[in-house]
Parts: sequence; C-alpha cells; structure tokens
Amino acid sequence: MPDLPRVQYDHYYDHAELSAHLQALAEAAPGRVQLHALYTTPEGREEWLVEVTDFSSLRSDGRPAYLVHANLHAPEVSGTTASLRLIERLLTDPSLDDLLRDMVFYVIPRVNPDGAEYALKTSGPIRSKFEIRPCRNGLVPQDVNGDGMILSMRWQDPFGPYVADDTDPRLLRSREPTDEGPFYQMTTEGVLLDYDGGPIQQAVRGFDFNRNWGSNWQPEHIQWGAGDHPFSQPEMKAVADWVYTHPNIMGMLGFHNGSNAVLRPSATVADEELRPADLKVMKRLCAEGSVLTRFPSRAVRMYKADNAPPLSLQGHFTDWGYFGLGLFVFEIELGNSYNAAGVTTEEFFAADEETREVEFRRRVLRFLDQRPGKAAFVDWRPCDHPQLGRVEIGGLRTVDYCCPPPESMEQIGSNCTDFIVSHARHRPRLVLDKVRAEHIAGGVYRLRATVGNSGLLPTHITEQALSLAHRPPVTVRVLPDEGVRVVSRGALVEIDSLPALTGSRDLEWFVHREAAAGVVEIVAQHPKAGTARARVQLA
Repeated sequence: MPDLPRVQYDHYYDHAELSAHLQALAEAAPGRVQLHALYTTPEGREEWLVEVTDFSSLRSDGRPAYLVHANLHAPEVSGTTASLRLIERLLTDPSLDDLLRDMVFYVIPRVNPDGAEYALKTSGPIRSKFEIRPCRNGLVPQDVNGDGMILSMRWQDPFGPYVADDTDPRLLRSREPTDEGPFYQMTTEGVLLDYDGGPIQQAVRGFDFNRNWGSNWQPEHIQWGAGDHPFSQPEMKAVADWVYTHPNIMGMLGFHNGSNAVLRPSATVADEELRPADLKVMKRLCAEGSVLTRFPSRAVRMYKADNAPPLSLQGHFTDWGYFGLGLFVFEIELGNSYNAAGVTTEEFFAADEETREVEFRRRVLRFLDQRPGKAAFVDWRPCDHPQLGRVEIGGLRTVDYCCPPPESMEQIGSNCTDFIVSHARHRPRLVLDKVRAEHIAGGVYRLRATVGNSGLLPTHITEQALSLAHRPPVTVRVLPDEGVRVVSRGALVEIDSLPALTGSRDLEWFVHREAAAGVVEIVAQHPKAGTARARVQLA
C-alpha cells in the first residue's frame, strides 16, 4: 500500500496540488477514504468531498456523520489546509479509530475551486465569485501592467480621499483636514468600460456564498452577495444536495478567515429568540471549542466591532444549519494577518476605525516584511494606464492579507480537529438493553427489550428540530429467522425521539416459534444515532 501523503504547511495548495493530495489519500487508504466529485466548475475544477470512516466494519451510511466545509470565500484558503489537517488526524491518530468505526466524516476542503484559484494565482480582490456587469465608467478587474497579478492602482488627484501614511508610505490612509498631500485615488487594478472621465464604479456583480444558504435568505437589495435565490450558486447547491440526501449528518462546521473565533448561531436573531434548551447546549459547546482552539467565542451576529450594532447576515450557514436542519453548527474563523501580527480578536473589535486602518495595518506590514520568501506586499510601480494615464500599481497579495501564515496551520488545524472530534463525540447513541425471550406456552414467547440513547445529545439533536416537517423517528424492528413469526404488535416500532442519556423505551412483542429452535434479531436504528443490534435464542 502506498505511503499516506502528509500535508505540506509551507504554502497553500492550488487546485492541482489539492486534487493530487486527495487522490493520493484515496489510493493509500482505500479502507478509510473515498473521494467524491460533487460538481465540476465552469473552469473544469472538481469540488471534492472526502468521505472518511472505517469502511471495513459497517456501511458508512448506517452511521452518524459530521460534515466540514471550507473555502467558501475565495481567498480564505487556510480553511482548505485546516480540512486537510482534520483528515490527516482522522487517518493517523490511533485514539480516533473508535470514532471512525462508529461515525463517518464528510469533508469538503474547497467549496469554491475557481474562486480560490483566482485568489491564489492573481491576488485579485474577490469574495466568492463575480460576473462582469458592463456599465459606463465601469471598472473590470484586469492585469494592466503584465505582472500576472491583479492588485491595486493609485494615482494622484487633489480631490482624492487618501494620503500616504507618514510612517509607512506604502499604505494609504483616509485624508484629514490638516494633511498637505499629495492626495490619491485608489481602486482595483483594471480597465474601464465606456469611460468618459466620470466617477469610477465597479462593473462586476459580486457573490458571497455565505449569504446563499437556504434559511433567512433575502434578495440582493437587502443582502449583498445573496445571489438570485437560495443555492443559486451551483457549488453551493452541490453541498446542499449532499446534506439533504444524507440525513445521518448530526453536526456541521465551516472554516473561515476572519479574526480568530469560534462562532455559533444565530446570524440574524438575538439569543433571547432562540430556544432556551438549545442555547444552553450551543453555549456549552462553543465554550468548549474556545478552550480547545484557544480562540474566543461569540454568536455570529455579535462578531463585530464593539461600538457597532449587532449584525444581521441573511442566508448564512449557521442559520441554515440550525433553523433549517435542526443541527448544532459552528464556524471557526481561523485568523488572518492581523492575528498573525499580534492583534487579538478582542483588540481588533475594541479599536476605533482609525486604529484599524492605520496602526494595525502598519503592524501587519511589519510582520509580513519579516517573513522569508515571496514578499506579501508588491511595491508600487508606475504604469501607463490606457484610460487614466500615469498610475502606480501594487499592494498586498490577497491570500497573505486574508490568511495566517501556512506554517501556523498544522497547530491551528489540529486544535480545530480537537473541537470537531469533541462535538462528534456528543452524538446520540442507540443501545439495546434487557433483551430477553420468555417462554409462555407451546411455541409462543414474550420478547422484551429496552431501547435507549446513551449519547450526550437527543436523537432529534435540537429542540428546533422538533418543529421540522421531516424528522426521522427511531425505528426498532424484529427480524425473525425462518420458522419464527411475530404474532402480536407489528414487527416495526417507531419512536418519535429519545432524549439524551436517560431516554429509553420498554418494548414487548409476542412471537411464535414453529421450528425446533429459532433466533430473533432486534435492530434499533436512527440516521443520526446509529444502529444497535441484539439476537435472542428461542430455545
């Protein structure tokens, strides 16, 4: 068997490297890894899903599952590396072998292959994806100076809103009344459509995949980046289709790249509007995640500057997972260049706008300047623009600015894996107890069993799930051998749900043995709680 490929932490993977790594994993560990292509993008890249479990013990779709996705936002490629670290730990850490026997992990390392490639190769500004929308004086991102990148361009203008920073003139800051100039205009490197000298506007329609989920969605005039309708982006629909066809998913998590934090629902409503029992569990799990990741924890709507009002992010992942699917879901913000430069999440959110724009950006540049290898800041270089005349082109590379250094992701990814594993171990677990057959008379037996849930979560996972129209029950089936038949109640019993730890139900059947001996099997099953089996000899 080929050696298991290890994750490289000296750079962030492009699509070809990611695909080669995942294919090598599937080849090296066929008993634990299956690779699925959810979707092939317009540019011909696969959106991969990695299924990780111990395939030798039971069918993987008969076990509870945990889903992790990453890299919805194009430049946030460190989520891909965190996902690969999760897979690596699942395959190499012996303490997780028991988990793989009982559970399956669905890992989507890169939901947005085309967007990530654009960010990695061009450094162009992009949220998830964009399309060109021609308009007068519309700027289309494009490599103007032929260096293969799409950065920023600036030019002097006495009415420009920016001035060079006194401490680090590579940076532009907002001008103050006392500034003497020179002053600058600044925008994305690109060309202008139908330019008449008027104000420049963006000739692109931007999309934010984390506003395209199927709960609390709002159209673009209310929520920027939302798309035409929920799951209008095919990369997102591919994820949703997988989730909707895999009801065994008991928990989910998404990786992102803001100031480091563990985030929980909701993105739209206050804690007081959530179900109290669910809020209690969410807070407990989130606090545990904070300890394991060493990141602070917040509700999504409170992931903001301290002096800003609460957020309301429509069509957000955490709301879809909780309100739409009835699951406990989380996001981990893995950090960025600010955190890497020593600016904590608490410090960043407590600071005023000027401090964030000037002082913190200076700290980021000082940190990036000290890193070996390719410079994260491309110095301003003069260029003759076809419409604007003399400009300067340069600026920070998108991925270096958005992500922590790749060498930090081995530890960060491992800490995040600890939280994912902890959340997964909270799953509901079906057990069969006190299984016995009592001979009544002739060939008639009374069959008794107690089905229970020994897990830390109820089989319905959340109180919110109790309001959903489609919620599978716990099923208990009597499967008699040939020559044995059930003569009382039906062989199938459905139980709406079983609470955590103490939830149980006593069951009874009468069966008739027509042969000299027989065996009856009892099978309890729930997609999110697994399967329990017991066999009884009718002597």
